Amino acid sequence: MTQRTEQEEDRAEPPAPPPVGRSLQLNWPQLIGFPALALIPLLAILGVFGEHWATAVAEGGPVRMHVEFPARLRAKLTKPMTVSIENRSAETLAKVEVEFDSAYVERFAAIDFTPPPHDAYVVFLTDVKPGEHRRVHVEFEGDQVGKHAGRVVARAGGDSAVAVVHTIVFP
Repeated sequence: MTQRTEQEEDRAEPPAPPPVGRSLQLNWPQLIGFPALALIPLLAILGVFGEHWATAVAEGGPVRMHVEFPARLRAKLTKPMTVSIENRSAETLAKVEVEFDSAYVERFAAIDFTPPPHDAYVVFLTDVKPGEHRRVHVEFEGDQVGKHAGRVVARAGGDSAVAVVHTIVFP
């Protein structure tokens, strides 16, 4: 048995590490997953997941309808939809019905119509003078995540104007 002195122990060095190749090794799910994960923040920066508004215009007989609605919104946020009705005829329209597709409206929560509906999601506008614009304002909260589509129909007499609306609700 050989005993080392304190000086010899201070001079002793650990053994050299074994040679290890420095390369990144990924399997195929990781090769797909890393770029996909990097794509999500990039899309968020570009505004793909943010709020976006769209418009739809429809004409039918004496009625011209312009609908402004949220095409993309976040869940639990309240946003408006505005429907503008124009009488393009030379006569006063006694009644214009503005009907919202129940399958679309019921996908949202906290629904508030101005003016209030008389029937389920049907608003009546009376005595719309020639060239006059009237508005129906609907506020709703994104409740169910997913893609929702429906129609807004404006009827005056026997004619109608139909606009298609679609909204994506993000979590």
